[in-house]
Amino acid sequence: MPSKSIRTIANAPWGRKRYLLPLPVLSVLLLGTALASPGLLRMTVNVFDDPNLTILASVQNVVHPSGPDGKLVGLMTVTNHASTDTRITVGTATIESLTSGSPDNRITATIAFKVPLVVPAGTTVKVPFSGVFQGSILDLHFGDSFRVTPTVTWFSVPASGVAQGPYTYAQPKTCTISGTPLPSSVWTTTTACT
Repeated sequence: MPSKSIRTIANAPWGRKRYLLPLPVLSVLLLGTALASPGLLRMTVNVFDDPNLTILASVQNVVHPSGPDGKLVGLMTVTNHASTDTRITVGTATIESLTSGSPDNRITATIAFKVPLVVPAGTTVKVPFSGVFQGSILDLHFGDSFRVTPTVTWFSVPASGVAQGPYTYAQPKTCTISGTPLPSSVWTTTTACT
């Protein structure tokens, strides 16, 4: 009596199973690459805050942490406290590390989000930002101070009538980062700005 082989796993639609072997290895390498930098720096900087508008920048990832072509990636949280819509036409911030109140060139970053951005009255919008930096974030420590120089230009857009503005905010402030490193080396930070 002839013996039959029983096939328990079907071939993949694109070919033989042996081609699937590299996929788990490749997936682990890509995941390791993607997760390598997020543990280096997680911080939230108050870019702008007044009774009508709040803009917070939260760094989520760092690309090339010590190279000349470093990049910060994250989310800007924009909250409109006003009773009218707000149209932001410029949204950037420069962040410089400080020693004794003067820039020390350990890191200088410029971040920006895509404009124009309309934030409806009484809502919060999260938009991605990215920005290049020079220096190395590996030289930063808890307790370091930063100068944050925002440039934010916006219009108040009433339901009817012409837009009011433009209004521009560009006042630098000094922020000190404090927090506790977790076992995974992710920074948990609070920011105090003056």
